[in-house]
Amino acid sequence: MSEQGLPKKFIYKRDYLDFILVELACFEEPMTRVLIDFLLSKYGNEFWWVIDINGDGKNDGHIAAGVDKENSVHIFTIAVKTEHQGQGYGSLLLQTLIEQSKRQKLRYIVLEVNENNLNAVKLYRSFGFYSVKILEHYYNNLDNAILMKLDI
Repeated sequence: MSEQGLPKKFIYKRDYLDFILVELACFEEPMTRVLIDFLLSKYGNEFWWVIDINGDGKNDGHIAAGVDKENSVHIFTIAVKTEHQGQGYGSLLLQTLIEQSKRQKLRYIVLEVNENNLNAVKLYRSFGFYSVKILEHYYNNLDNAILMKLDI
C-alpha cells in the first residue's frame, strides 16, 4: 500500500523543513524552529504525524501533540496546505491522534484554536470537542482563542 495520503510518523531529519513550510503557509503565527525543537525535546515525536498528499515525498499537512503529566494530550498544531483543505486530510490526521490516544488510555485531548478559524472550530466540534473557555488576546495579533477539549 502506498503511503500517499496516509499519516506517517514525523521523522526530524526527513520532515523538519516541510513541517516549517506548511506552518508558514497556513498560519499568521506559525510555530518557530525554536518552539518545534523545544516541543520535540520535551515530548518526543510519538504524537507527531505528517501526510504526503501529492505523493512527491513532501509533507502537505501535519499534526503535532504531546502527552502531559495528567495523561492528557495537548495538540500544538494541526495544518493542511490550503489547496488540500476541505478534502478530509485534517480529519484523517485528527482521527489518527484520537485513536492513538485511546489505545494509550489517555484521559482527554485539549487544543487552542483561533475563534475566527470557523472551519477548524467546526472540524473539532464534529469530533466531539467542546469549548472550555475563551482565552482573550491569546495571539500576538490580539485575536482570542477557544480552549477546546475532547474527553476520551
